Amino acid sequence: MLFIVLAIGVFLIVFATTKFKLHPFLSLLLGTLFVGFASGMPLDRIVENINGGFSGLMTSIGLVIVFGTIIGTILEKVGAALRMAEVVLRIVGPKRPQLAMSMIGFIVSIPVFCDSGFVILSSLRKALSRRAKVAVASMSVALATGLYATHTLVPPTPGPIAAAGISERMDT
Repeated sequence: MLFIVLAIGVFLIVFATTKFKLHPFLSLLLGTLFVGFASGMPLDRIVENINGGFSGLMTSIGLVIVFGTIIGTILEKVGAALRMAEVVLRIVGPKRPQLAMSMIGFIVSIPVFCDSGFVILSSLRKALSRRAKVAVASMSVALATGLYATHTLVPPTPGPIAAAGISERMDT
């Protein structure tokens, strides 16, 4: 039963964001409230769990998200994101914007966590999508593919290093 409640909560989040154009944060909040109430949790525990989850997220990656969003907005407002998009499209060709976005993600994810890279490159993704006249969703998938491929497969990146560290601790 809890799985069904969770599935309905996820559907509610997607539906509220896409159909009602509700801000994603508010959609997530509504979804968590629904799951909490539908699972029989008391209101004080729901609020406590939401606060705990949100503060845990903000503690681990909050500043990166805030600064990444600020950098992305500045890049978009001054036209730097569009200029970068033009340069990358010139290199790989105007008919392959997804490849360009994936390559950018691949390179950026070497020194940066992939989720941070997605936030930082979000404005570039939008600019490249607009410039190449392709769907933003396809550019999002291309960016995520490049970011996660590096993050999970290339050894100097944080993901494989963490996996190696965990493996080493388990051996001893």
